[in-house]
Amino acid sequence: MPPKKDPKRSAALHRNRGSGFEDGFADPPITPSEYLLERDIYRPSLPFYSRIKDCIERYLSRRRLTCEQHELFMKYLALGGMENPQNPPSVAAVTKGKWFDPDIPGHWDVDFSGVVAGFLGCHLPEQYGYNGEEVQVAAELIVNFLKYVSHHDVCPEYAEDLKKAIQICGLALAELPSVAYANNCMPGDFNVACRVLFCSTGKPTCSNEGTDIGRVGIVLYEDKQVKDSVGHKALYLDTAFLVRADFDAEHVFKTTMRIWEPELMDRVDSMALEPLRVVHTFTNSFEVIDIVLPDATIAEQYRRAESKRSEQSKVRPAGPVGYLVLKPATLQDGWDRRAAPATSEDIISVYMDQVVLQYPQRGMKMRLTICELDFGMKFIKGAGEVFPTFYEFLPQSLMLQWKTPRPHKRPPPSAADPEVAEELEEKEREKDEQEVLQEQRKQDGELNRELLELEEVRRMEKSMEKLRV
Repeated sequence: MPPKKDPKRSAALHRNRGSGFEDGFADPPITPSEYLLERDIYRPSLPFYSRIKDCIERYLSRRRLTCEQHELFMKYLALGGMENPQNPPSVAAVTKGKWFDPDIPGHWDVDFSGVVAGFLGCHLPEQYGYNGEEVQVAAELIVNFLKYVSHHDVCPEYAEDLKKAIQICGLALAELPSVAYANNCMPGDFNVACRVLFCSTGKPTCSNEGTDIGRVGIVLYEDKQVKDSVGHKALYLDTAFLVRADFDAEHVFKTTMRIWEPELMDRVDSMALEPLRVVHTFTNSFEVIDIVLPDATIAEQYRRAESKRSEQSKVRPAGPVGYLVLKPATLQDGWDRRAAPATSEDIISVYMDQVVLQYPQRGMKMRLTICELDFGMKFIKGAGEVFPTFYEFLPQSLMLQWKTPRPHKRPPPSAADPEVAEELEEKEREKDEQEVLQEQRKQDGELNRELLELEEVRRMEKSMEKLRV
């Protein structure tokens, strides 16, 4: 008698129907019996965790995932709280809580959009980068899964959240490449020029003509030693930075100030006699609320400014500059010891090159170190990281590798037996020596043969002693 088929697995994808991820793929129409079965296993009266478990099992049976897709899908489920969806004892839901009792709804929340945002906007880029191929594969895979959940009416009470989660996947495919380029390009020539002029020692400490960008060498600048309000030297990790050898910081700075801030040119032109000073430096997280690109008039002014220079000049020309409008924002990332936020809640504007402004978008977040000059202008000293508009940090990502501690079998030292630690160390040392000896025996056949003969002699001696007794 042939074995009975599990009705929940009767929807397996036929071997001739591809993988389920081809362009234009559509699930085949379901039969009346399959429809009745799905209405039974997905009926709203059942708990959500039961429905989503069956849904994931049926989805995996109707898709042929590659090894890479399967690994990414398991990571997505683990971040949502489901360690192993095909293992009934560890049933969980795609939620924001990893450890919970599925029978107590108050222990977990169903949030498809939140988990997708945390997975694609934070967790996955930390492992593969914003422009990694894995991020695109994961976004397309999750869209495929969420559409399956929506199409089969698994949880109609979360239909709006499913739509939002699918939209976030689309945002990820569109935004993450721009985020990657912004992280590589920021802060741009103008802000680098300001750092050279007002934060560095002013003279390159090292030049390397062998390491070049194209045919242009690079030079190394070091920041000045800054003291805090108490008089101690402030500690910054990025105290040196590289600049192209053909970079004229003063020309880039003055060109932009002459075009955007003509009323301040008297002060700028006199900075050789009365240097401009940085009066305030702070690190904070910001959200982009506006992006102002240079218009045709501004671009023409930059072109004319460069045309006045000698055609034989080997100095890199200054490109058109616009500006970013930022407001302070709160970014959670799992780190408790963050630099103090800015004391002012005011919206700030910072100049930035046009070639860099094409990548940020309204709503993106970024962590920046801002310097303010004595006449009020602010510039970016250092760009930490740019984040997508849908960025969300999920605290459980810090615990994905956590394992339950196992009880230690070795007794600790005590007043009754203070030498137990030394005895344990001796045993550990002997164990290590045995492991080293085993490796040597594997590599040296002659040594292994001699030791085997010696062990055989010792066994015979012990046997003779037992006979004598």
